[in-house]
Amino acid sequence: MVNKERAKQIMEQSGVDAVVGTSLQNIQYLTGFTSFLKQITPGIPLFGLYFGFKSPKVALVAPYSEADVIIASKIDVDAIKLYGTFPLEFSHRKLKEEEKKLYELCSHQTSPDAPTALVELLHDFGLDSSSIALDESGLPYGMFERVREMLPNAKVVPGSKLLTQIRMIKTSDEIEKLRNVVSLTEKAMKSAAGLIRKGQTTSAIARELERVVIENSAKPIFTVVASGSYRAFPNALPSNKRLSEWDIVRFDVGCSLRGYSSDLGRTVAVDKVKKKILDYYKAIVRGLEVAMDYVIPGVRASEVYNIAVKTVRENGISKYRRHHTGHGIGMEVYEPPSISPNDDTILEEGMVINLETPYYELGFAGLIVEDCMVVRKKHPELLSKLPRALDGL
Repeated sequence: MVNKERAKQIMEQSGVDAVVGTSLQNIQYLTGFTSFLKQITPGIPLFGLYFGFKSPKVALVAPYSEADVIIASKIDVDAIKLYGTFPLEFSHRKLKEEEKKLYELCSHQTSPDAPTALVELLHDFGLDSSSIALDESGLPYGMFERVREMLPNAKVVPGSKLLTQIRMIKTSDEIEKLRNVVSLTEKAMKSAAGLIRKGQTTSAIARELERVVIENSAKPIFTVVASGSYRAFPNALPSNKRLSEWDIVRFDVGCSLRGYSSDLGRTVAVDKVKKKILDYYKAIVRGLEVAMDYVIPGVRASEVYNIAVKTVRENGISKYRRHHTGHGIGMEVYEPPSISPNDDTILEEGMVINLETPYYELGFAGLIVEDCMVVRKKHPELLSKLPRALDGL
């Protein structure tokens, strides 16, 4: 999963020999392992180790209690180091194949705690006197300094920013995973939109959307289906209030499939549409479509933001304002760069960007259009395909 060329480039520029991930996503990115415990107890320490430029090696440090998840995940790593204990008993009966693998893994000597396990692993690979970028984002308080103290001959530096830089450029495999999760999200949105009619509720529409997501082995992250009294609530919860013929329904939906995330937005009319809604919606769609032309290598994220806001204002919402008009996306819904006025990140080919131009006005409506795209040389490659018209779904 790691973008090896990108990792080599960034690590060499930073003078780093090894990088250690500690957050759920960074561990998954480096090792392919999705921790069960990290999802329910984020503070529990795990380490994903990545090093070596010519022939990269990968290793994992995890609690003994996750040994079963490691075996079931069938990850391909060069070493696994467990720490701690767990009361798992072994009978004298003949074990099945997967049980044998678990028994073998658990038979190895464990370390007393996570920092000790990491230091022992680094020593085993001859890295205990190297320059190590240790991701601070997933560590409990004080553990970064403890690891640094346990490696007196190594140079241990914060690694979260370095990993963020590596992850900004997606591999072809990552883009395919994003394409799949976007496609599924659109399928769910279309199915849910099929229920939109006078007398329906946004609760029923949201349930249908999440049903399609779950039945296709994905997980809902957030489901905003807004209308009626909650029409201008940016993060509206579904309601049991019946839709009227003059209502619009705003979808802002994200789900996760095989470790990668989606975030799509569309606005759908129930039946009749007031002129102001139509005019304002045309303005935000125009803002997004013009800004898309600037999602190419060499353009700064802030420039894309400025184009989007300027275009919406010129097309009918004169006081339009936003804190951002998009963001990177990947394993997490919000990843760098931020398409915002103060982010001067230069776009590069292979970044995956979400562009959005929502508008929320209490007493009027909430409108959104949001698309996902890959930065390409001449023009972006759209991963999202749904029509943007108010009756497009």
